[in-house]
Amino acid sequence: MDLGLRIKKINDLMEKRANHQMQKEDLTFSQHHVLVYLIQCPEYTAPLKELEKYFRVAQATMAGIVVRLESKGLVESSVSSKDKRVKMVTLTEEGAESCRRSYRNMKAGEEKLKARLSEDDVRELERLLDIVYQTMHDDLETDESMKENGKENL
Repeated sequence: MDLGLRIKKINDLMEKRANHQMQKEDLTFSQHHVLVYLIQCPEYTAPLKELEKYFRVAQATMAGIVVRLESKGLVESSVSSKDKRVKMVTLTEEGAESCRRSYRNMKAGEEKLKARLSEDDVRELERLLDIVYQTMHDDLETDESMKENGKENL
């Protein structure tokens, strides 16, 4: 099995397990990650556009996630007081507590992921994954930059 497929299969299994764990909190993996992002923001608030960029998803995708979180009482949406065109997303106290519970579940899952690895193995795996991630990220940034500058076919 090639490396890319192996990474995808691991990700798929992790996501499946995480979604199963998130069901206890009535969350999806994606919703959980939005809550984790917001809990780290000043005043638990971020512009919708910032969420779209961070998670690299379309506006409609992030808007859908926010609407579902809002219907559960975990976030609130408002218009920026500085710019009425900017939609702000704020984590509620209920959302913060849900985030903390789901985060504990995720950490327990991460421990299972590392169960058969030594501490040295874990550090080496993290180091290698960081290198792979940075390589792919840099490559994507280069591709996007070339596309923006009209040099994609050179």
